Amino acid sequence: MASPSFPNSIVEKLGDSNYLNWRQYFEPIMKSHKLQRFVINRGVPSQCLTEHDRVVGIVNSEYEAWEVHDQTQLVWLLRD
Repeated sequence: MASPSFPNSIVEKLGDSNYLNWRQYFEPIMKSHKLQRFVINRGVPSQCLTEHDRVVGIVNSEYEAWEVHDQTQLVWLLRD
């Protein structure tokens, strides 16, 4: 997944006093990349589909895809 471009960066880190500014900035970015479902987090896929998979270390591909998107968003939010 390509990293989105950020036309205007927010210099101030997210805090209690600037949540609305952050939301107004990031919500359109999330929606334009169809990533809001990861922020809303209606459900995280199971990491393993069966107990046998867990024991032998087989990870659900849907979980892996979810984790990639989740961590990508975290990186975007933590960028300086």
